[in-house]
Amino acid sequence: MPTRTPARPLAALRAEWDAPFLAGPADHAANDERGRLTRELAAAILAADLMTTVGDLFITTAGWSRERGDQANSAGKPGSEQWLAALGTPEHATLTADGRHVNRAAWCKRPQNTAWVRYEYWTAEGCQRHGFVCAGCRRLIQVG
Repeated sequence: MPTRTPARPLAALRAEWDAPFLAGPADHAANDERGRLTRELAAAILAADLMTTVGDLFITTAGWSRERGDQANSAGKPGSEQWLAALGTPEHATLTADGRHVNRAAWCKRPQNTAWVRYEYWTAEGCQRHGFVCAGCRRLIQVG
């Protein structure tokens, strides 16, 4: 499936998004612009290929909801053009610093005994979750 080329390069979007954001809650124009930037970055992440770098992270997984999968399955045979068109752009993506998977359904039992790896979970609305996973078991680490 071809990817959509974002209006601005992914690296530039991420660099702008990572820059300190110092506007106060009453600065509606700045906050609206930040929201637009976040949604633009999210769209670029979701449209990118797996293992694309985003800042210092790699897109490691991307996927669709069960509902979107069911719609695609009713539109055509898995792998067909109709099926791929019905799936469309992925609805979520996980990024990690080491390019490996994340098990977001479980907590690491021994986080003090291993290295930590940064991760982020994105949807079209932006970064929904972020933190660290255990480099060994790939489970979430409770920080603080």
